Amino acid sequence: MRNPRRQGKPADEEIPKRPQLRPIEWIASSKADLSALPPEVKASFGLRLFELQQGKTPLDMRPLMQFGTGVYELRDTFDKKCLSGCVCRESQEGSLCVARLYEEIEIRH
Repeated sequence: MRNPRRQGKPADEEIPKRPQLRPIEWIASSKADLSALPPEVKASFGLRLFELQQGKTPLDMRPLMQFGTGVYELRDTFDKKCLSGCVCRESQEGSLCVARLYEEIEIRH
């Protein structure tokens, strides 16, 4: 007898596996700093951190070569007034370390 929950699916069809996510290590107050940002900026950083966890490269990620390999900066413009940044690095264990969040005020045109 077939399982009623699997009705309509062939028995040999595999369910796709979820991607393995690298853990995030929050350094000092970086998680609280991210939580304090406006929702739009928080969502933007969250999506890009999620992409990094999956091993993908966000389009707007900038390597910070002066700090060595595996150190990146994520930036986001919000309300045309401030620029927020997030500095991430890859640890030797394979996790992501979010080290610093900052805001620069007044983008001049």
